[in-house]
Amino acid sequence: MSAYTNASLAAAARRQRLTTLGVRTPVRSGEGILRALVDADGKVFAVLTPSGSAASDQALVDLVAAAINAGCGVPAPAIAAPLDPHHVAAVRAESRQQAERMNRGRLPDAAE
Repeated sequence: MSAYTNASLAAAARRQRLTTLGVRTPVRSGEGILRALVDADGKVFAVLTPSGSAASDQALVDLVAAAINAGCGVPAPAIAAPLDPHHVAAVRAESRQQAERMNRGRLPDAAE
């Protein structure tokens, strides 16, 4: 067997193990404030413990989802739009935290 065939069989076996656990691929990050992994049916199957940085948490969840999909042989999704709601929320939260650390206060409303 070729290396390509072995890799395909290994990816199929990983997909089968996830399916046995009730998780269908592709996996993605959850919606809203909860940093979670969601399967193709929209079921939450894992939740990330918050680290204090919404942007870092979202990046980690996206990275884990991409790793699971790659390991199971699921093609990467199309690139998200530049104004992806997750991205906007993460930038807003990180900007607010940074301003509070640097200025010991909140950003003026005009800055948001």
